[in-house]
Amino acid sequence: MINGKRVYLAVGCFTCHGRSAQGGAYTGPAPILARTALPFDGFKALIRDPSNNMPAYSDTLLSDKDIADIYAFLQSLPGSRSPKDISILNN
Repeated sequence: MINGKRVYLAVGCFTCHGRSAQGGAYTGPAPILARTALPFDGFKALIRDPSNNMPAYSDTLLSDKDIADIYAFLQSLPGSRSPKDISILNN
């Protein structure tokens, strides 16, 4: 997971998806990646051949191992919470 976080930050994923993979809107809506429901093969396919304005990362830029490490890092994050679990939203 440590290498995954390092690579996630080094290649700039955080620029659009946030430092905690919470999603963002730098160049348009960027999905939340923390605890992604995508299976690894789907995640890897989107890295290699993304939709919208995300750049493609060939195997010369990101190895399969780097992608697997990023995926493990993302799966280790807490993910989004239900609004019901956020007390200030329930007052």
